[in-house]
Amino acid sequence: SGGLLLRHQLAIARRASGAAGDGSRAGGPGGGVTADPAKIQREMADVLGAGDPNALAAMFSLAIDRAGRSTSRALALAGTCHRGFADHFSADHPFVWLCQMAVGAFTLDDGRAAEGLDICAGAADGLGARLGPTHPWTLAAELHLARAHGVNGRYDTAGEVAAGVVAKAAELLGSGHPVHRTARAAVEAADRGAPLPVHHVDVPCT
Repeated sequence: SGGLLLRHQLAIARRASGAAGDGSRAGGPGGGVTADPAKIQREMADVLGAGDPNALAAMFSLAIDRAGRSTSRALALAGTCHRGFADHFSADHPFVWLCQMAVGAFTLDDGRAAEGLDICAGAADGLGARLGPTHPWTLAAELHLARAHGVNGRYDTAGEVAAGVVAKAAELLGSGHPVHRTARAAVEAADRGAPLPVHHVDVPCT
């Protein structure tokens, strides 16, 4: 399973760098290794079991990979991960709240603005309660919440939430951190009444 975990991380890295997902292959010393998130997820589920946390983490990464291409597929995968982590750990585990964060984002993408706002708000509250208000995952959830307010036409509130993330991220993470950069872009978008950017967080393999 160690090789599968490595390939899973490789797929995430390639996605983050903007490389192609499906059917892509990695070069370098490990060249020839597929970086297809869907294939890796299936293999991890076969080897580890569908309810294994690492298999669920791979499924969650696949959900993010599918976002923007198939909202219904991304939403279904994230929902399965949400239930799977709750069954394996507890309903209040940070991984469960991360999955809820994604479910909220994909619900917004599915055109259900009010429902998405409620889900994102719950995820932000849950991560804040479990990890504290300044944890990077909490800040990411607040960015999703800001975007949800924007989708619902509440750009003033969206800007306020995003500005709070800017201040906390600048102090704790630095101006070069993705959360800080996304938060600044979110403030600017809210000021213009434009759609706010998205910042997804992967569930880490254990």
